[in-house]
Amino acid sequence: MEVAITRAKRGMMEEIPGNEEAAEPPASSQSPADVPHNMETEQMTATKYSIISRNGVGTTGKHLPLLVNLFVVVVNVPDTVFFQYSVSINFEDKRAVESKGIGRKVIDKLYQTYSSELGCKRFVYDGGKTLYTVGPLSLNKYEFKVLLELLEKSFTKRLKMMTTIVKGRQWILLFMNILPNTGIELTSSAYLPCLDVGKPKWPIYLPLELFSLVSLQWYTKVLSPMPRASLVEKSRQKPQDRIRILKSAVGNCYNDDPVLSSCGIFIEKQVSLIEGCVLETPKNIERPYTLIEEEPQLRKSNPVARVERMFDLLASKLNREPKLILCVLPERKHCDIYGPWKKKCLSEIGVVTQCIAPVKITDQYLTNVLLKINSKLGGINSLLTIEHSGHLPLIKDIPTMILGMDVSHNLPGRLDSPSITAVVGSRHWPLISRYRASVRMQASKEEMIDALYKPLENGSDDGIIRLQCNSVIAQFDNLIDCYNPYSYVHAYQHLGEVNVPKFTVIVAQKNHHTKLFLPNGPENVPPGTVVDLITHPRNYDFYMCAHAGMLGTSRPVHYHVLLDEIGFSADGLQNFIHSLSYVNQRSTIATSVVAPICYAHHAAAQMGQLLNLDDLTETGSSPASEGNIPIPELPMLHRNVRSSMFFC
Repeated sequence: MEVAITRAKRGMMEEIPGNEEAAEPPASSQSPADVPHNMETEQMTATKYSIISRNGVGTTGKHLPLLVNLFVVVVNVPDTVFFQYSVSINFEDKRAVESKGIGRKVIDKLYQTYSSELGCKRFVYDGGKTLYTVGPLSLNKYEFKVLLELLEKSFTKRLKMMTTIVKGRQWILLFMNILPNTGIELTSSAYLPCLDVGKPKWPIYLPLELFSLVSLQWYTKVLSPMPRASLVEKSRQKPQDRIRILKSAVGNCYNDDPVLSSCGIFIEKQVSLIEGCVLETPKNIERPYTLIEEEPQLRKSNPVARVERMFDLLASKLNREPKLILCVLPERKHCDIYGPWKKKCLSEIGVVTQCIAPVKITDQYLTNVLLKINSKLGGINSLLTIEHSGHLPLIKDIPTMILGMDVSHNLPGRLDSPSITAVVGSRHWPLISRYRASVRMQASKEEMIDALYKPLENGSDDGIIRLQCNSVIAQFDNLIDCYNPYSYVHAYQHLGEVNVPKFTVIVAQKNHHTKLFLPNGPENVPPGTVVDLITHPRNYDFYMCAHAGMLGTSRPVHYHVLLDEIGFSADGLQNFIHSLSYVNQRSTIATSVVAPICYAHHAAAQMGQLLNLDDLTETGSSPASEGNIPIPELPMLHRNVRSSMFFC
């Protein structure tokens, strides 16, 4: 393997401690969303947006002490300069190494072999494309060749049961030409399937005796329901168990690390004690709900034919078009009838549907089902007093639209399948409980949401609050540059509007490792806990644990405020986010993430069920899949359900 180490340009990392000025973000190469051809082209001056700075911390709520799984790092480096280097690892044929875990092995082998060429200087490698040193290396660029012996090659393709795997003549040729040279006796192959180690169009079947199973492999495919449930159950840890593991783990000799000790970095061995606050729970106004039920039950091996027969039976028994169809599925999860059933109801017939597969019928289960049904039929399950009385902070007198966005990427095992993006928008201001969804397809693994522009039909808003889930921190600058209000400005100008609304952009990040604990109790932190003391020194972010953790240890959501033209105060924004966690019509309690983002996630997942992705290439087969798979079109929703909350 070939390894290239190149010093990063000045300003990217070479920063003397104490200098708090951030490097200028690189200019975005992406252009705004395309303007439809029927819109008059106008000369516009694009406004440059940047991530806003913090405007204060929250003060409302009951204060309480908290423990956090973050450790104080003492840095005593008055004269030390850190340097960043870019690392490129390639095979001899110039192909980039993309397999996980190989990078660290290559760098470890490199240091063992070429430490003298590097001046015996130690470094820190992040496992990807970045390497850090204390002080510069003697050269700005190095190129090394490393010989790394790979002992095993794993195949993780799922075994498929087949009636006839290899024809008799093919098996005889395989036995005569290949197997005698292996010296392995075949004992059970007549009763077991062979393993396919070829490509989708050119399968190569070999008997299982020729393979050995390597233990402790990372399985990257989709788990079936039972193993998934078992994995989730075993990975749950109560707060007291998790904090005990943290305290024992930090007792390791981190401070004996030569790199840390050489640059004067010391890590405390105790978890940090901070102060948080618990926001007051918003008050609900109870609303009644109604229900219309139909329960068709048919059995057929072919899911599509089964659905067609169900609707033929329904048409023969119903005198008028139903408002709702309740479908009882034979399996709890991943039922093969779910996708065809949803497609028939939402795309062809135009009627909302609720699928259930109860293992045990309880009052709570029935309550949750009724909540979903009522929302799909246009009802409101809960109403906050701030909606009813018009006391929303700062925006009570400003018509404001709340947008929730999420991108559903391909499942493990389908790396070439396209991503599904969903955007939900609030309706009937000042209500923040009713939403309508719009779902699109876009390129695989694309985190940024494209094609946001679409002419609005009725009215306009003076403010837009955009909430988006799980963007990578490194992409925040691109998010502001590429998806700033530029596309919304197009929509407003298309309507002939002069006043462009003010924007607030917030990103909710769930995939992080920060946990909060109570110092003197085994329970999870109370719902409504907010912490804004362990955050970015300049940018505007905070942690909020709005939900009550029932199982395991609660994980707070990390909210990043990238833009706030509306001008919320810290308390006002935190209470507004907290209120949005209580308006999810699928739940009787607060959810961990605000309702608009949850709705966008459910809309993308449900529309994904309408697609037939069986013909898309599976991963894992080889790096040989050539070309890009065309992005399929999503089925068009029926006009009767487009404006409904079908995703509940």
